Amino acid sequence: MLTLHSYPGLFGVADNNPFGLKVFAAMRLGGLAFRHAHISDASRAPRGQLPYLTDGAETVGDSAAIIAHLEAHRGLTLDRALTPARAYNAQRYRYQGIGRFTPEQAYARGIGNLAAVGAQLPAEGFVFGTVPCSLDAAIYGFVANTRFYPTGTPPRAWVLGHPAPLRHCDAIHASIA
Repeated sequence: MLTLHSYPGLFGVADNNPFGLKVFAAMRLGGLAFRHAHISDASRAPRGQLPYLTDGAETVGDSAAIIAHLEAHRGLTLDRALTPARAYNAQRYRYQGIGRFTPEQAYARGIGNLAAVGAQLPAEGFVFGTVPCSLDAAIYGFVANTRFYPTGTPPRAWVLGHPAPLRHCDAIHASIA
């Protein structure tokens, strides 16, 4: 049995960390059967970070590595309909990170990233059509953690004020509930 080890849920989302939520969404959207173990102590996790996956005797850490493992060994096929050019772009999005910034810089960068993604989201459906792919799961992982947490941050205000990311987040949330 597959077990996804990740932080506890919070405010209606299954994980309060965007990387764990990305993996959770990918597994649910892909129809994989798994147990979701909520933990707070990451000391036994690979590199001391959550999420991680146990698949029998194998342990896989890092959200991108987990999804790659599930594609290679468990038949996860969220990206099966992508053309080579769209698949290349989807891979590029997996390797981006925020780095170390002041809160104001992080908020500004976050809003810039949300705006860039929001401008590409269709009015209906998902990133590449009517069926969600791993990029939709990744977008959900970040937008849901911004949308559902009742904070007064500028990124949350931006998400709540823009229909495209709000609609996309709610569609994925409804799909995996």
